[in-house]
Amino acid sequence: GYGCAEPGLPGVYTEVASFVGFLPATEPGAPTSLVAAAGNGQVAVSWTAPASDGGSSITGYTVTASPGGNTCVATGVLMCTVTGLSNGTSYTFTVTASNTAGTGSASAPSTAVTPRGDVVSVAPARLLESRTGPDYATVDGKFLGGGRTTARGVIELDVVDRGGVDVDAEAVFLNVTAVFPTEPGVITVFPCGTPVPNASNVNYVAGDVVPNAVFAKIGTNGRVCVWTQTATDLVIDVNGYVEAGASTKSVAPARLLETRTGPDYATVDNKFLGGGRTTARGVIKLDVVNRGGVDADAEAVFLNVTAVFPTEPGVITVFPCGTPIPNASNVNYVAGDVVPNAVFAKIGTNGQVCVWTQTATDLVIDVNGYVE
Repeated sequence: GYGCAEPGLPGVYTEVASFVGFLPATEPGAPTSLVAAAGNGQVAVSWTAPASDGGSSITGYTVTASPGGNTCVATGVLMCTVTGLSNGTSYTFTVTASNTAGTGSASAPSTAVTPRGDVVSVAPARLLESRTGPDYATVDGKFLGGGRTTARGVIELDVVDRGGVDVDAEAVFLNVTAVFPTEPGVITVFPCGTPVPNASNVNYVAGDVVPNAVFAKIGTNGRVCVWTQTATDLVIDVNGYVEAGASTKSVAPARLLETRTGPDYATVDNKFLGGGRTTARGVIKLDVVNRGGVDADAEAVFLNVTAVFPTEPGVITVFPCGTPIPNASNVNYVAGDVVPNAVFAKIGTNGQVCVWTQTATDLVIDVNGYVE
C-alpha cells in the first residue's frame, strides 16, 4: 500500500489498500418461455434468454428434441429449427445456453408438438373389391366380395389405418372404378356423416369399365362414403393421403359450374349455372376461391371436370387465368361422350381458373379440395 497524510493530522499516515477484484465466469442460466411450432418434418423453436449470462456473453444455444435427440444450434438469435423429425411423432424440446465457462442447465421442456407433412404417398393398395373369385382381393381381406352396389345405395368404406393410411389422415387419394354398370350413371365419393352432395367423381354408361382419380375428404369413423346412381361392381384403390394440419385441404364435393339448365341441375351457390354449351375454342373464366369451401388465399384447386355430350372429338384444358393457353390437356373426349377427369389446377388472376374447350360441349366442374 501507499501512505498518505490524513487531512488535518500532519505527520499521521494511514495505509490504503488498493484491490482490483475479479470473479471468474460461470455457466449461464437456463433459457425460458419456449415456443415450438410444428412444420413438415421439422419444428421451429424460440425462447427467451436466461436471466443470468454467468458473467460472460452467451456464445450460442443448442435445442434438443425428445425423442430422437435431433439438435440445432443458434448463434446471435433466439430461435432455430430442428429438422429430420418424423411426421406424426410427438416431440418436446429443451434449450441450453453456452458461454466461455461452459454450457448451462437445460430449460424446462416445451409443450409437445407433432410435425405434420402434406401429401403422403403409399404403395397402391386395394381397399374395396365388390367381386368374388380367386383373382380378387383387398389389402386386408376387408370389403371383399360384397356384390354389386344397389341403385342409389351408399357404401361406407373404411380408409384410415388401411393400406398405409395414417389414423389421423384428413383426406385420401383414391382410384375409383365402375365395372359393368347396368345403366348410365355417376359415382359420388364424399365424407361420411354429411349429405350426398350434388357432385360426381365417375361418370359411366351401361357395360362400361371406367376409372377416375378421386381426392376425397374423410368423414366420421375414418370413412369415405360412396354413392352409386345405378347398380355396378366397384373397385377402389388408395394411392396416398393428406395428414392432419397440412396445407392441402379437402372439402365436401361442391359443384362450381353446370352449363345445363333444368330442375335437376344446380351449383353450390347458383353461380355459373345454365350458361349453355361452350363454344369451340372458347374459354370460361371460372371463379373458384370463396366458393365451395375454397379459401380466399388458395393457390390451387382439386377439381373434377366432365365433358357432357361434346359435338366432336376434342380436349379440355384447365389453366391459371392470366396466362396463355398451354399445350396440354386435362380431359380427352369423342363426340357424344360423357367423360370426367380429376384436375389439379393452379389458380390465376382474380381467383379464377380458365377452362378451354376444343369443341362445343356441356361442362360440369366440381371442387374437392385446395392448396393454401
